[in-house]
Amino acid sequence: MPSALDPPRSEMDYSALDIAIEDAASGVGLPFLPGPPPPPLRAATLIGVAILDRRLRYRRIDAALAAVNGRASEDHLGRSVAEVRPDLVDVIGPILQQVMETGEPRLSIPFEGSARSAPSGRRWLSSYFPLPPSAESLRSGRDGPAGVVAVVREVNEELVDRPHGVSDERFRELVTQTTVGLAQVDRDGTFLYVNDRFCEMTGWARHELVGVRSQQEITHPHDAGRNEVKFARALKTGEPYLSDKRYRRPDGRSVWVRNTTTVLPGPDGQAESLFAVAVDMTDRVRTQRALSRSESRLRLATEAGGMGAWAYDLRKGTADWSSEALEIYGGGFDGKPTREELQARVHPDDRPLLERVEPRPADGGPARVDMTYRVVHPPRPGQKQGEIRWVRALGEQWFDEFDRPLRSVGVLRDVTTEHVAADRLAQSERRLRLAVDAADLGIWEFDAATGLSAWDARTATLFGYGQQFQGGKRLYTHPEMFAAIHPDDRERIAEKITETLDPAGSGKYEAEHRVVHPDGAALTLSVAGEATFVGAGPQRRAVRVTGTVKDVTERRERARRLAEAEERRRLAAEAADLGAFDLDRRTDRLWWDPRCRAIYDADGPEVVDAAAAYERVHPEDRDRLRAALEAACALGGNPRYQADYRIVRGDGVVRWARVYGEGRFEQPGAPATRLVGCVRDITEERERETRLAETEERRRLAAEAADLGAYDYDLRTGVIWWDDRCRGIFGAAAAEVTGVSAAFNRIHPDDLMRVRAAVDAACAPTGSNRYQAEYRVVHRDGSVRWVRANGEARFDRPDERAVRLLGCVRDFTEDRRREERLRLSEERQRLAAAASELGSFTRDLRTGEVWWDERSRELFDMTGETVLSADTLERMHPEDRRQVQQRVEAAANRTGPARFRVEYRLPQPDGSHRWIRSQSEVQFEGPDGPAVRIIGYLQDVTAEKRHAKALEEAKARLEQSNDELEREVARRTAQLRTAAERLAEAGRQERDRIAHVLHDHLQQILVGAKMNLSVLTMTADDRTRELTERVADLIDEAIGESRSLSAELSPPILRTAGLGPALGWLAEQFRTRHGLNVRVETDADASAELDDSLAALLFGAAREGLLNAAKHARAASVRLKFERCVCGPECGLPGGSRGNCSGVRLIVADDGVGFDAAAQAGDAPSGFGMSDLRQRVDLLGGAVDVVSAPGAGCTLQVCVPLPSVP
Repeated sequence: MPSALDPPRSEMDYSALDIAIEDAASGVGLPFLPGPPPPPLRAATLIGVAILDRRLRYRRIDAALAAVNGRASEDHLGRSVAEVRPDLVDVIGPILQQVMETGEPRLSIPFEGSARSAPSGRRWLSSYFPLPPSAESLRSGRDGPAGVVAVVREVNEELVDRPHGVSDERFRELVTQTTVGLAQVDRDGTFLYVNDRFCEMTGWARHELVGVRSQQEITHPHDAGRNEVKFARALKTGEPYLSDKRYRRPDGRSVWVRNTTTVLPGPDGQAESLFAVAVDMTDRVRTQRALSRSESRLRLATEAGGMGAWAYDLRKGTADWSSEALEIYGGGFDGKPTREELQARVHPDDRPLLERVEPRPADGGPARVDMTYRVVHPPRPGQKQGEIRWVRALGEQWFDEFDRPLRSVGVLRDVTTEHVAADRLAQSERRLRLAVDAADLGIWEFDAATGLSAWDARTATLFGYGQQFQGGKRLYTHPEMFAAIHPDDRERIAEKITETLDPAGSGKYEAEHRVVHPDGAALTLSVAGEATFVGAGPQRRAVRVTGTVKDVTERRERARRLAEAEERRRLAAEAADLGAFDLDRRTDRLWWDPRCRAIYDADGPEVVDAAAAYERVHPEDRDRLRAALEAACALGGNPRYQADYRIVRGDGVVRWARVYGEGRFEQPGAPATRLVGCVRDITEERERETRLAETEERRRLAAEAADLGAYDYDLRTGVIWWDDRCRGIFGAAAAEVTGVSAAFNRIHPDDLMRVRAAVDAACAPTGSNRYQAEYRVVHRDGSVRWVRANGEARFDRPDERAVRLLGCVRDFTEDRRREERLRLSEERQRLAAAASELGSFTRDLRTGEVWWDERSRELFDMTGETVLSADTLERMHPEDRRQVQQRVEAAANRTGPARFRVEYRLPQPDGSHRWIRSQSEVQFEGPDGPAVRIIGYLQDVTAEKRHAKALEEAKARLEQSNDELEREVARRTAQLRTAAERLAEAGRQERDRIAHVLHDHLQQILVGAKMNLSVLTMTADDRTRELTERVADLIDEAIGESRSLSAELSPPILRTAGLGPALGWLAEQFRTRHGLNVRVETDADASAELDDSLAALLFGAAREGLLNAAKHARAASVRLKFERCVCGPECGLPGGSRGNCSGVRLIVADDGVGFDAAAQAGDAPSGFGMSDLRQRVDLLGGAVDVVSAPGAGCTLQVCVPLPSVP
């Protein structure tokens, strides 16, 4: 079995190359786990190291290796191998992919150097091995290699003796600064080169080795044979190898060395020499042997003690456990368990204990590990849950130089039996102690042979020896015990002790006696015990008596007080006319005293069935009474109860009774077994309460109706009673009965003195005994309320100060606010009326009287604040009186709106009229009552009427001028449209003429010229024929252009088929000539409504838009759409001189580069075509709009109204 205490094998293999690779990997953030690299890697230590990530991009590279590639180190970072060495990617790429896919190291074939800065003829050998995944990668499901480490070495014969540029300089620097031994030997093993470290390690000087001795001569004889076999195989196969052996120093001592040896081939490719990296392993080997011996001794100890050994490598996360330790954890593992598998066996509640890291001791040594926890064994067949075992772990935890946990070792032991036994013993002792403490008992033991008693602290305290016990005294003599017992009880107790020790007796001891403490305090103790006897017959004797002692002083005192209380209760019951009872719920038997039976009008014994009492209870009250009794007996409820119910006496008279009682519980967790209580006849009391309640209810209703709060101030005690409403008015949270300061503290400081004076005046002997005051109270939230208080003082004697002040208070804050708002409203109304020169009035519809203010009298030129409505009607213009009367009657009869406005005239002495506007409202007596008054305002609107008349006259003149202007605009617009149509027709005719000329004349001329040229070609020499052929090509091109121009100027399809088909033909032309993908959407009905001139205009606009898209927009596709629209604001386009009318719209939208249309909006048109199009469309009352933005294409929209049908 492997040693549980040995360091893992990978730790022994941690070589100098591992350290170099770890430094390189940590510099780029790649994970690195030390371990034994494969043999090919051991040979690769000469040039440099490179680190590549998962995507095979350089993350780190040595300067020397970067120089081999002909680039600086920083030029490699982030680049792939294919980007850095494209000439080697076919060789290196597959090898790197194999390393990433298989996770196995690979060795590349030698290759020639071809970098720009590397001399030709150089040869290198590369080794590649995978970097293991990080913990984060494993948790995320990525278990492949985290990257690749590449190690490159040079393999030519001039490696050491002759420098080779940058790479050799780097190698020489590594050789000089290295902390490991380096050596080179020839095929016979003779040393060719050694560094200083190798000489220091072996003890031989350089001149004693190089060219003088072979490596076999200084190798220990026991290791020579094994080493020679590896040496010969390396020379034959060229493969590197790893060997552990001893070198013999000149002084006779041995040094353990680990050699990483690689073969250096010569020009012919055969092995010429070998190069070795040597690491001194002497100290580690010695440590390993010492640990092995220590482990052997430990294994024997653990096997003898039923223990198991364990070891954790916390850096690598590996575990090494003995078979005994695994059995303690339940066994059944498949192979060597991981740390996670072992932790899964630990009870979940105890896992945090194992994850705790012990701090490193101050002396720098290992930390002690000592913990006890539970493990859960796998369930056996037929079991649902596994067995839980208690385990104790003892060991040590070691740290590195940064105080990080490095490893931990120790032993395990199954302590389940000890743990269970200790737990049971502790529970038993705990239960005994709890019982003793709960009963407040003292424990004692009397030794019959010595006559000494052993007391615990409680016993010593009860007997008055507490201080001696605290001083360490535990044993007490008989005289000391009897000295504490009351003299009157000593003789009785002595006899009781003799009785207990008598072999013929029962050995039981029970007694109560008094003790007197040194301070004179007396206690009554209850002592109980039992003697233990040995022997039999005459030889039977008592050896000890063990027992307890309890202080029953309070119990005796309670019994005495209970007897006294029972007597007082009996007297109180007789005084209060109460009857007592005791109901046993287990037997349903009732004990009741004579008074209780008298209340129930029952004759019979003291103990009866409970049903006899229930029969006397009124049938309507029985269920309620039973429910109250059951609630008092239920668990978790209130054991006290009270209920009022009726009793039907034998003569049929009904009496009211009130029962008070309590449930008695004998056992915890069980319902009450007894009900005890008393009963009182409350018939007269209920009658008084009923009358009082009726009186109080009437008072309460009156107070609520008036929103009053009541109070009763006792001037003798300073206590005030106030009801809920009174406390609410004062904003106080005090009790119903409290000190009067609770009320005075709420009164506003500015009003407090005045209120106190009013109270004193009402309560003075010579006062009026009436109290009334208005003041402010301040609530807790800072709000202020106005209170009106009324009260009356009550006197016991006429010549003395009053003893009580009764009264009520009312919160009239809202009344004051309404009054204030009304005053402010009237003031604002007065100011508003004055500012707007309004007059107000009120007309009483029942009396016909009219009240009005000064402004109203001024408007009507009448005097007196009150006039009759008939007089005001007489002042109105005769033509307006009827309408005013009708509006008033309609509002009063509810046939018209209650709020109305009417205007009428008041004739003036100079013959003119004053216009009056009356804004009035009829008010009714209740929702369905008759109209009682009219209120309203009067306003002089004479100037407004004058201005309105002038405005109407000006408006009429303006409308007349506008009509004339619109007729002129329409005439001018018709002229412009006619001119535009003529111009368009002239243009069309001119295009037709030019097209006719091109087709009938120019094309005929060109055709004739081509025919004559063909005749000339037949008779011309070769040179002339070549020239004539080029001229013929030009003539063909001219014929084609003329035909195309003729068709574009006057396409026949436009005249024969209309605009829709013509647009399709135009799209096909641009698709053929310019490669433009044009999608056409046309409205056939709209096309049929166009005349020739408008169709030609829209066709030209489409051709202009497509031409711009092909020449300037660099567009790939264009949408050409022709549809019907509504011109004007509904069209959505600027411009247009006509209102909403039927029109047509042409849209040319491309997906080209676009331009900033907003920036060019104010510029002059850049092309003749667009400028001419805008002018012609404007003449027709249409609009042209261009929408574009950089990168968003361009959209041309042309909207033209259709000619109106006369």
